[in-house]
Amino acid sequence: MSENTKKGRKPLTSKKPSVDLNPDSVFTNRLMIPKGIQDKADANGWELRWVDAKEMHANGGQHKNGWIPYIQPKEDAAKDTFGFKFGNDPDGVVRRTSVILAYRPVEQGDKHRAFLKARADKQSGSFNKTEAEKFRRQAKQDNISVEILEGFDENE
Repeated sequence: MSENTKKGRKPLTSKKPSVDLNPDSVFTNRLMIPKGIQDKADANGWELRWVDAKEMHANGGQHKNGWIPYIQPKEDAAKDTFGFKFGNDPDGVVRRTSVILAYRPVEQGDKHRAFLKARADKQSGSFNKTEAEKFRRQAKQDNISVEILEGFDENE
């Protein structure tokens, strides 16, 4: 027996260190965007997103929010069985089950997000509160003592 061994067991310091595995290398996300495509999108000022392939096909290849299918150059497209099984189309479309990778310019995405935020703000009641406040100020200036109710009861 070795002189490091006590009662047939090795001390912890002499054991092999455990292998530190990156969980991303073991448990890959099928919807993770490949690094080369993400780098190209960043360089061109694009946003990437997975969109429903059936919806795109039903709408003639158009998406209601302006997403354009990303087509890989022919030399990067899948030509082997493994790539095709993983979801890369031989025509260059990056496909994962029922979704395909699409892009749009960042500026277009910013405009769309601003539109959605304005619509949400208007619907959330902040528009009505500002209108009510405007009426309160006008009533105060005209020395009218009126209470403006934020809602009403149908039984009143």
